[in-house]
Amino acid sequence: MTLPGALAKRALAVAAPHLVVSRGSAEVPALCLTFDDGPHPENTPRVLQALADAQAQATFFLQGSEARRWPQLVRAIHEQGHQVANHAATHRKPREIGTHAYVKEVVDTHALLCDIVGEALPRSFRPPFGDTSLATLARLIRAGFQYVFWSRDSRDSWLKDPAALLADMALHRPRAGDIVLFHDDYPQTAAALPELLGTLREAGLRPVRVDGLT
Repeated sequence: MTLPGALAKRALAVAAPHLVVSRGSAEVPALCLTFDDGPHPENTPRVLQALADAQAQATFFLQGSEARRWPQLVRAIHEQGHQVANHAATHRKPREIGTHAYVKEVVDTHALLCDIVGEALPRSFRPPFGDTSLATLARLIRAGFQYVFWSRDSRDSWLKDPAALLADMALHRPRAGDIVLFHDDYPQTAAALPELLGTLREAGLRPVRVDGLT
């Protein structure tokens, strides 16, 4: 049985609220920018530079296949104070590869990321597409993983122009406590990020890591 992301979030919130994160407290003027699917050799460095210029922190949900190709970027993310997190290995859904293979991807990716940065990392996991199944969910929770979803989709998978991306973010402004979904392998996201970070600063919202949300 496969659960869409929204249903999975509801099920987890009821069954194990301490094992799922989809937003933080609205009482604290902070939010989390999250970046999926990297690292990317061209766009991830641009994202990192924008974050450094704004003195902002973020969380990167990295694919094992890309982390293996670009370990220096994984280390750069970690060394610059951002949270390195797990996005499985090959961006496939449980029903595409089966429970055993899917769980193995997640566990192996965690071990790879820890090995690359040289220390133990929190077991923060975002399922590709926000898609999970009852079997994989149960096994990964037993293995100590925390699921991280999002409360605001930047829609950068569809909005290919930086100006359109910024306009949509202005129309649907992130709020305190939001976890915002971006992708660091998209050039439009890297291009829009400096202006977006300035807008967040003007609004009094501080970008923090997922493990820094309260």
